[in-house]
Amino acid sequence: MAFAIRLPLPPSVNNYWQQGRNGRRFISDRGRKYRDEVIIAIRERTNGVKRSAKAIRLEVRITNSQRWPIDFDNGMKSLADALCHAGLFWDDSQILQCVTTIEAVSGAGWVDIRVIGIGEFDSLPQYAKDRVRRLITETELGPRPRPAKRKVVARPRIRR
Repeated sequence: MAFAIRLPLPPSVNNYWQQGRNGRRFISDRGRKYRDEVIIAIRERTNGVKRSAKAIRLEVRITNSQRWPIDFDNGMKSLADALCHAGLFWDDSQILQCVTTIEAVSGAGWVDIRVIGIGEFDSLPQYAKDRVRRLITETELGPRPRPAKRKVVARPRIRR
């Protein structure tokens, strides 16, 4: 399996995640928009190719405008999440090798990506095998039912 595509620059981690008033973290509007762009671009190119359960080598070539310095690992999590949601692989724990190069260009930047299958399922670490198996099972059978929440009953206060 080998797949190559050019995508827009991913948002930084600071712009990808937001924190709500209740303290929970969630993907921001900008992060969801980027993820949707990647899903559309990849689905147009793959024509329904099945997800890979193999070990993966990810080659990323970032071309960025010279005006803005870039930290290569700042957008990698949002990029890996978007590729996973687009259906190229089951989980980002399958990525065993990642090669990143950065080039400066004039104008807007982009990201060239190559996803290469480098090994069979058995070459993955055990935690990655467990996650992929769980995700495949949930996809086939549907998500596991969550246990019902227990009601918290207020106990009466005892006065002395």
